Amino acid sequence: MPFCANFCVSFFLIGYVCSVPVDVPNKCPQPSAAIPAPRAFYYVHPDDCTSFFSCSFGVPHQTYCAPGTRFSNVFNACATEFSHYDTCSRENAVRECSRGATLIGHPTICQRYYNCSDHSIRDPRGFLKEFESECPYPQLFDIVERRCKSFKEAYCGPYRNPDVEPCAYVNNLCGTSHCQPCNDRLPSCAGLSDGFHEHPLRLWTPYYIECDTQRTINARLMCPSAPVGGAGIYSPVKKTCVSLWEVPRDKGGLEPSCDGKAAGKYRTDENPAVYYTCPGAVVAYCPVGTVFRNGSCS
Repeated sequence: MPFCANFCVSFFLIGYVCSVPVDVPNKCPQPSAAIPAPRAFYYVHPDDCTSFFSCSFGVPHQTYCAPGTRFSNVFNACATEFSHYDTCSRENAVRECSRGATLIGHPTICQRYYNCSDHSIRDPRGFLKEFESECPYPQLFDIVERRCKSFKEAYCGPYRNPDVEPCAYVNNLCGTSHCQPCNDRLPSCAGLSDGFHEHPLRLWTPYYIECDTQRTINARLMCPSAPVGGAGIYSPVKKTCVSLWEVPRDKGGLEPSCDGKAAGKYRTDENPAVYYTCPGAVVAYCPVGTVFRNGSCS
């Protein structure tokens, strides 16, 4: 690297000013009658993160960052290489891997990163490019510690998007024709409160999901057996598991009706161990081995 003159720009930027290669396009704002002295402008060398250009009256001057630093177009400064300020290395990860990098965060997607030691052959029809990897959902790649961490702890930086939906993680998508669609396997919790919710594609079934900070924490939850009548059903109304007698009849359940009935307790027609109270049709169950008769379980 030739030494020409010390040069300082913005915070923690120290470099060396040198001649400009003829094969690099001039991106400098040009002087005009309206703006005879354009504002200061800097841009990184298209093939070398350690080099950038500073503009003076429309003329670019090539400058080299100090050893161990790379230029960032975002911060207009040289930053410690592979740090979370080093946006150039992340945007040119394949090139940087060939220069000795190890793990580099994806420039825009927080759950992805580049693993320079992963030389596996990628399917050209696949979702991930050379060296590209993805954290397991819902983890995110921390660009300071350079590892996958809990989405509640990982630092993404200001320019990397932390996806909340499971199907935004490409490893959850279908790669073959005989595959259950991602949205069926892993429904989204985006916009939902923390806690349990009905499975959006399996309403009034035993299946439900758990959400935390709009992430789908568990999509394989299943109601236990009901006190009477077999499998429990998750109610999107009560937000809990119920029996068939607490499921509306138009949803395939056996919910009783108090229409035309006086206040009191009534046994259901389908099972003598299940009764309900009017008004309200509040369902209750007799202990195992007993049935409802004469107003009580015996």
